[in-house]
Amino acid sequence: MIRLIQTMVLALSLLGGEALASPQPATAGQKPPAPGWVTVSGTQFLDASGKPLLLHGLNVATKSPESGYVGDLTASDYAAIRSWGMNCIRLAIFWDGLEPEPGHLDQAYLERIAQRVAWAKAQGLYVLLDMHQDLYSVKFSDGAPAWATLDEGKPFTPTAVERCLLRQSRRSGRARSLLGQQCGARRCGTRGALCARLAVRRAALP
Repeated sequence: MIRLIQTMVLALSLLGGEALASPQPATAGQKPPAPGWVTVSGTQFLDASGKPLLLHGLNVATKSPESGYVGDLTASDYAAIRSWGMNCIRLAIFWDGLEPEPGHLDQAYLERIAQRVAWAKAQGLYVLLDMHQDLYSVKFSDGAPAWATLDEGKPFTPTAVERCLLRQSRRSGRARSLLGQQCGARRCGTRGALCARLAVRRAALP
């Protein structure tokens, strides 16, 4: 756990504090960027001027190690997200991608995350860095690397609640995939293309 906290501190320092920093508009005519850092007062988020801040956005998470845990969204996709009136994204980070071996930080992965934070910043989008996991580990779903999963070789038997969560995750993945296929089939333009790219690409599950 200490190593994980140290890793996250390093990751945030490498991002230069940009995870919640206020972006500046990249081009003329672009919507004003989200102002300053987010603070908390009681039960409210506040912007840099002290006004209540309502965050509304999209989840950006790719759970596939084959895709480098980042997916294939591009800078233009982030611009599309902003054009829909969104002001933030929840950007998932996976310990398995960050520290694939004990004590070894994957600099290329950090650079890919930093690139996506920069794309968001350029569009005036707040970024919530989410150290993500489902059922803790890649041995069971996603999150922690196998080397950090001390299961003593015992088989994993999901509880009723865990089975329910896995089914819901799979169903939502299939729903997003179907939505992406429909958008593509209907030629929905930029929104359809992004919708298709946001779709979870999963192999057929039992």
